[in-house]
Amino acid sequence: MKKILDDRCQCRCIHQDRVDLALESALSADEITAMAQLFKAMADPNRLRILWALEQEEMCVCDLARFLGVSESAVSHQLRLLRQLHLVSNRRDG
Repeated sequence: MKKILDDRCQCRCIHQDRVDLALESALSADEITAMAQLFKAMADPNRLRILWALEQEEMCVCDLARFLGVSESAVSHQLRLLRQLHLVSNRRDG
C-alpha cells in the first residue's frame, strides 16, 4: 500500500507531476461507482459467506440457508443483490 507523505502538507505547493500522474490513471466515475457497490456487497458478513461458499461448490438456496443459519427468504434476498452486481448467477434445476 502506498503511503501519503503527511496528513497535512507543509510546503503549500502543488506537485503538478504527481497530480497529473494520478489524473491519468484515475478510474472513471462509473468504474468507481461499480467498485463501491462491490465493496458494499462484500461488506455484509452473510453475503461474503455466500460468495465464499459458492466459490467452493455450487449450492442451492436451501443449502445456503442451512449453511448460514438463516431463512431461505433471507438468502434469496442476498442472492438477488449479488446477482444484480453480476457476482453470482442462477440456474433452475428440475
